[in-house]
Amino acid sequence: MKWGNLKMPSTEPRGPKQIYRALIWSMKGLNAAWTYEASFRLEVYLFIVFFPLGLWFGSAPEDVPRTTMGWPIEPDAFHEILMTMHKRYGLPIYVTENGTAYADKPTPDGKVPDEPRIDYLKAYTAAMFDAMAAGVDVRGYFVWALLDNFEWSSGYSERFGLVYVDFPSQRRLPKESFRWFADQIKTHWASSVPTV
Repeated sequence: MKWGNLKMPSTEPRGPKQIYRALIWSMKGLNAAWTYEASFRLEVYLFIVFFPLGLWFGSAPEDVPRTTMGWPIEPDAFHEILMTMHKRYGLPIYVTENGTAYADKPTPDGKVPDEPRIDYLKAYTAAMFDAMAAGVDVRGYFVWALLDNFEWSSGYSERFGLVYVDFPSQRRLPKESFRWFADQIKTHWASSVPTV
């Protein structure tokens, strides 16, 4: 089916191994962040926006590892999303948000260890690099978020940042994930298909 110059994907039902999380696809961007137990309003929005794209959503299987917020950690599904969008549209992809929240706390010496976030980013960037090696044209990858911030659904209780923010004083401390991600950028900035 065609709509203007955009070729619309098939809308035939998908099996249980298909994509089941909410995606935000706008301005050639891809946000693969979470599974949502949606309200009626969100379900209607997702149906209108994603059904024409051939994407389906629902709950992740119970045995999938999860973040402290309960969001599933599924780098293989992220890889599948990138491959599917590439095959369907052949457009450049920008991953506009990818990250995870953990209860990060500074140590007395001012360091902020966050190994679970590093593991998460390693897994997702490795999945992205595998997709790139298979021909997916990923032009940008943006970690959510640079700084700990106010999250609309959980206030200041969840920390997504690569940089710890002490909210009362506004003091900032780069977390271990900040240093890891900076090293990745330095190591791979000129490589067409990096590896982790």
